[in-house]
Amino acid sequence: MSETNKLPEFTVKSVEKKPTRVYRKGASKYQPILDAFYKQTESKPFIPVEISIGGIEANYLRTQLKKLVDKNKLPLTISVVNGVVYIERKEEKTIKKLE
Repeated sequence: MSETNKLPEFTVKSVEKKPTRVYRKGASKYQPILDAFYKQTESKPFIPVEISIGGIEANYLRTQLKKLVDKNKLPLTISVVNGVVYIERKEEKTIKKLE
């Protein structure tokens, strides 16, 4: 086996029981983004807002924000255009159709 195909050092050990996953409780860490969006758009509610966070891919951020929006049934649209995340409020006529 050549040196380039060699696995890094590893260990194998028996365990009594596989640990259970601990789920995060409380507010989402992405909630402050939606709070800032609402504050930013108080006077102009139907303008789109661009969101960016260093080190987080746009599509990943969209997915996390969309989960939060869907969970809380918020009248918002989350989209990605050219690698940038945008949040917009749904217009009143769209909201009424959903109800």
